[in-house]
Amino acid sequence: MDGYRIIEYKKSYNELIKNKTITPLGRYKDSFYINKRKLFFKEEKDKINYELLGDLIASYLDINHTSYVACIIKTTSREFKGLISKDYRIDNYMLVKLDKILGKKDMTLDNILYSLNIYFKQYKNKKEIITRIYNDIIEHYMLDLLLGNIDNGRYNYELIVGDDNAYLSPYSDFGMIFNYTSTNLKVNSKLDNSLYNNLEELLTDKDYYNRFITMYNKLTPAKLEEIEENLKLEDNFKNIIFLSYTRHYLLVGDILKRINKKKIK
Repeated sequence: MDGYRIIEYKKSYNELIKNKTITPLGRYKDSFYINKRKLFFKEEKDKINYELLGDLIASYLDINHTSYVACIIKTTSREFKGLISKDYRIDNYMLVKLDKILGKKDMTLDNILYSLNIYFKQYKNKKEIITRIYNDIIEHYMLDLLLGNIDNGRYNYELIVGDDNAYLSPYSDFGMIFNYTSTNLKVNSKLDNSLYNNLEELLTDKDYYNRFITMYNKLTPAKLEEIEENLKLEDNFKNIIFLSYTRHYLLVGDILKRINKKKIK
């Protein structure tokens, strides 16, 4: 992949902070909002291809997500390489990590639903808010499981919260996809962190099964290969991703068949 958008400033990084051109987020990687341009930037050196590929996949599956562009930010004191997207913040709303809502509870779907009910208990439209947010969390979780995103912990899900309404933030982190070793978000506390065990448990719900299989049938290995062609990726990278996803796709197919047989019985 080549071709970066260049944004250049004739001031130092610290000066840009002082005059509020940018607002840093204080994360372990450099990330900040570019306020007047209404953009979000996050530093990324090794995972840009994964982020851009994940972005294309989410677009194809029609899942709410950030749309990334590879970018280099140049200041007189520092240069940043990474990704920019539209700033998805809403005026008079705050961003709340799921970690704050969960507290000390484990990262499980049942704990999330319980915690959402507690957090929004004073809202007049509580039921509508919780239903919308939880449905979106399920959709993002299904994408995590389909793509093998191992970076789906309590700090990776975020809410946009106002005085009388709230939403789930767009899916925004594809850097660790195509890893099928585990999942941080579990269906319940009885399960281990196995991606496949959690997927099988999740899909015992008929509605979730139907939603997931639609996503699964749409993103075939052949379609993934077609999507990859939209990026100028090295053949070795494309082959590794394709083979990894194909193996995963077959394993997931076995789970779907097994669940379907149980339903027939």
